[in-house]
Amino acid sequence: MMGVMMALCKKLSFMFSLMLSLSLTSCLRVAEDRALLEERVGKLTQEGLHFEVAEGASAIQSTQREGERLTLELWAQSPSQRLSINTSNQGDAQSGAQGSPPTSLELRWRNLMNGSSVTLTNDAGEPVLFERVAVEGTPATRLTLRFSLEGEVNLTLNITPPEPPEGSAWRVGVFADVQERLDGLSELLIPLTQEPVRLCLISGDLTDQGKASDLKLFQAELERHLPFPCYATMGNHELGTPGPPFFGLFGRASFSFNYGGVRVTMLDDASATIAPRTRNKLKGWLRAGREQLHVVVTHLPILDADGTRSGAFASRLEATELLAELAQAGVDLLLYGHVHTYKAFKQAGIPAIISGGGGSIPMRLDGVGRHYLVIELDPLRQVTAHRMQEITPSE
Repeated sequence: MMGVMMALCKKLSFMFSLMLSLSLTSCLRVAEDRALLEERVGKLTQEGLHFEVAEGASAIQSTQREGERLTLELWAQSPSQRLSINTSNQGDAQSGAQGSPPTSLELRWRNLMNGSSVTLTNDAGEPVLFERVAVEGTPATRLTLRFSLEGEVNLTLNITPPEPPEGSAWRVGVFADVQERLDGLSELLIPLTQEPVRLCLISGDLTDQGKASDLKLFQAELERHLPFPCYATMGNHELGTPGPPFFGLFGRASFSFNYGGVRVTMLDDASATIAPRTRNKLKGWLRAGREQLHVVVTHLPILDADGTRSGAFASRLEATELLAELAQAGVDLLLYGHVHTYKAFKQAGIPAIISGGGGSIPMRLDGVGRHYLVIELDPLRQVTAHRMQEITPSE
């Protein structure tokens, strides 16, 4: 009898291991497919022209042709932008249907820092004239530019944000997990407008199901209330709608940028793993941030903070390997969402904060209501300090 039981246990153990392995393989495949898909962000060939935003740092949301003018609308995912515009060598059926190529271009850029400077140069590095269009009632984070397109086009446009004084500390806002409280997003954003922050980071679960209409409403609310840009990665709720629409509206979910002497890296772990393709890119981002204060943002905590909520990577092996890699690279702060609470702790010796109080079901038993974070980043001393600002303690 004992032998039968042992054999049964071994069989069950094998079946469980197989199911777990298949589950992890499936998650990894979905994440890798998404990593491939997001590499298309910021690239467009249309009207005989090829547009490419360096590092996919903006989503090209839409295009419109009116007469001789082609208009592009873009949403930025980092403070600095570099756009290449070249005559396309590829055939363009749409251009042929429209007739002659456009003679002017209008760029409507959203989610930029107010006061950003712009340069436009040709292939010889010479400046090219452009018009900075002032539109009454335009949100502070919008920038509209117009310029001519003549003959063979080979132009580079750079947008450079205003920087804090070199070596000085500056602040960033952080929130996540708005989900079904999208209709009450203003309750979170209005207090944020009073904070002395230069930008905001959103660690996923912006909406309940990631629908395009909801993501557009989210962006409209950001522009309506905030005088500074917000950069977001996706959460598991953004996977609720096939596509996902996030890429076409916000841009890449895994990206890295440098601002104010600080490296910020946002990683897509919405499938409870990080795609191998993204891990390869992360190696370069970690090298770039090794001598800087470096903040890494994911939606799911890499490891469960207290081992009881199962809100972390599907593989503890992957999680521990990644944390070791981040610690070795000198990452200074980890920011998480997903768990609807607030918790400050350390992982692999790295300060970590869970902040999932953007509006979804709060952890009432934790005594934590709706909230956001204000984090001070000091690039000179390479240290951080933070404050949790609760806005609805009664929840």
